[in-house]
Amino acid sequence: MQGLQAPVVVIHQPYFLPWLGYFAKLALADTVVILDDVLFRKRFFIDRARIIDVHSEIKWIGLPVGENFKVPINQVVIQDVSFLDNMIQTVRSAYRRSPLFVEEMNWVDWALRESIKAGRSLVEVDVELLLKFCDRLQIRRPAIDFSSSHRVRAEPTERLLDLLQIEGGRTFLIGSGSSAYVHDLALLVNAGIGVVVQDFLPVHPVYRQVRRQQLPFAAGLSVIDVLMNVGHIETQRLLEVGILDSKYVTIHSVG
Repeated sequence: MQGLQAPVVVIHQPYFLPWLGYFAKLALADTVVILDDVLFRKRFFIDRARIIDVHSEIKWIGLPVGENFKVPINQVVIQDVSFLDNMIQTVRSAYRRSPLFVEEMNWVDWALRESIKAGRSLVEVDVELLLKFCDRLQIRRPAIDFSSSHRVRAEPTERLLDLLQIEGGRTFLIGSGSSAYVHDLALLVNAGIGVVVQDFLPVHPVYRQVRRQQLPFAAGLSVIDVLMNVGHIETQRLLEVGILDSKYVTIHSVG
């Protein structure tokens, strides 16, 4: 992408089957640092994702890992997989009317069963699924590193700076969410790191959602939704269009 000086680094918490905007950042990254030693947040996107159910409503599917209050993400473990058949059946029922259902459902079934195993950490599951979906969508796999592998400062923005310097990052690519507001980005800019905001949501690709043909399009759902509705080839094309159409803002100074 023009204007992004390599190496491009993305630093993000691990998400379970995230939306297309997550993959839009991965597709431009040379390195992704997974923030795996921050505290787990229940009822967030780390252990659950949104799809459209058989009633055309937005529904959460997730990994039953418990509350894990004040526990780092990398210490959260999948204790058993007795839920997995029901999760897969929920996806199967929700998208069985999709034109490419058989091909994509067979792949999703395989990906979930290969990734979600008892005894694995939540981080391992999330990252393995991310990489499997990168392969499915022909996204070049970025290098994956983990924040827990490095000794960095505790203050959130200083931690980002330390990780970016460890990775040799020239550009820090972020989304238009909270990162642009909760961090002291001047610290990064003054250290010579380019901070670029990718605003994907306003140009989120609109595709045919089989279960919502009489309802407004629902944006920001799990990658499962677009994959099951239009197939992996069209999903790849829509992602490429979204990346090109996204607005990119380079932060030269803050304050």
